Amino acid sequence: MANHKFKTLTLGLWLYLLLPQIAWSDFQTGNQLLKNCTTKNDIQANAYCVGYVAAIADILGTGDGEIGGWRACLPSHATQGEIVEIAINWLKKHPSVRSEGASDIIAHALAKAFPCTP
Repeated sequence: MANHKFKTLTLGLWLYLLLPQIAWSDFQTGNQLLKNCTTKNDIQANAYCVGYVAAIADILGTGDGEIGGWRACLPSHATQGEIVEIAINWLKKHPSVRSEGASDIIAHALAKAFPCTP
């Protein structure tokens, strides 16, 4: 798991260095994230999407972390592609929450997809 966290941290650093025009704030909404995730032929926006969702997944990890009261227990075989797909599908299926903070929305989506068993 440490190697995965290192890769995510490295991706985040590269995004920070390569994408200075993107506003890095805690106020990313679901609408903004969905746009970044679904914009065709925009490598920067798509990389931002993957990095953002992967960072949320890393925080939640194996149930130790929590965001907005949501916990998730991601299996070791889950891929970044699968996790991003879950996030995009959740955003598409729940338009009423897209104006809320993206971190809470993605944490909710991952908690529903990968619930922790008591």
